[in-house]
Amino acid sequence: MNYTSLKQDIANHFVSTEIVPFIPTAIALAEADLNRRVRARDMLERAYFVLTNSYAPLPSDFLEARTLYITASGYTTRLEFLTIEEMQRKKGEEWIADRPVYYSVLGSEIELLPTLSGSFTLDMAYYQTIPGLSDVSPTNWLVDKHPDLYLWGTLLQAAPYMYQDKRVPMWSTAYEAALESLRVSNARSEFSGGVLKARAKAL
Repeated sequence: MNYTSLKQDIANHFVSTEIVPFIPTAIALAEADLNRRVRARDMLERAYFVLTNSYAPLPSDFLEARTLYITASGYTTRLEFLTIEEMQRKKGEEWIADRPVYYSVLGSEIELLPTLSGSFTLDMAYYQTIPGLSDVSPTNWLVDKHPDLYLWGTLLQAAPYMYQDKRVPMWSTAYEAALESLRVSNARSEFSGGVLKARAKAL
């Protein structure tokens, strides 16, 4: 399945051709929902930052951090995530550590605590957004491996354009089943002894 065939499959589920102009929007809405709900191995990316202060810009395709490590002077430390509120409380404490211990995400930046002393390399594994389908980019890993998610998800988003469609409960059930199948498959792959692979992106 690709972008063109997906649009045709969606159109084939409706008698009226009135739906056709809305299908690209429905696909984009389905992708937005998938980005909120899916975390899979294929979404893992790696980024490297050389830091001289306590802030780093997030990659443009960032969804959620998986792991963060800092490296300097021959040691590597995994950072612990704090909410913004927890970070603010921690800032009021006295620190002896000469290296970051915690991180938080604020807007489009990562903040580290305590304040950096010297230069550090930050190694972040994160979940990236699912590449959106378009006429220019007609495929991505999700539509290649899990076309059912795209089909059922887009049908659910397209249904409101055609008012009351009695098939919505069936599409919703199929969509949730496909999501659960992906979650189970991803969980099995993580604990099967394989090595997580994330591509490197230097920033």
